[in-house]
Amino acid sequence: MPPFRLGLVGAGRMGRTHLRALAGSERVAVTAIAEMSPAAREAVAATGAAVYESVAEMLDRAAPDGVLIAAPTDQHGAIIAEVAAAGGRTIAQDEASSTIYGMPRAAAELGARMILPLDAIGPELAALSRRVRS
Repeated sequence: MPPFRLGLVGAGRMGRTHLRALAGSERVAVTAIAEMSPAAREAVAATGAAVYESVAEMLDRAAPDGVLIAAPTDQHGAIIAEVAAAGGRTIAQDEASSTIYGMPRAAAELGARMILPLDAIGPELAALSRRVRS
């Protein structure tokens, strides 16, 4: 079964941390990265993923199976809205396990379709991957 094609939004410190964590996975491949900073785009150019200047361009040209947001927190709302408007399935961490005040409510208002406790997000992503790949 081919890997789940993940788009990564943000190639700064957290984005590169996620890239390292997913490197070598047989189940998930970061196939596209959206990053506004030219320096950060250059830093991830050798990953093998297609690198785009905007989320819209990544969604349009790469059509990833899912998107992981690793951009600065103050950008999350706009990115969630953009992914949801493009028809993407969005999942946000619930208030009980989130450290960002008001994030689940804001994410839901912006189009997040699922608000889940942190420990339920992984199993939901695995189920989504199976559905996408079947």
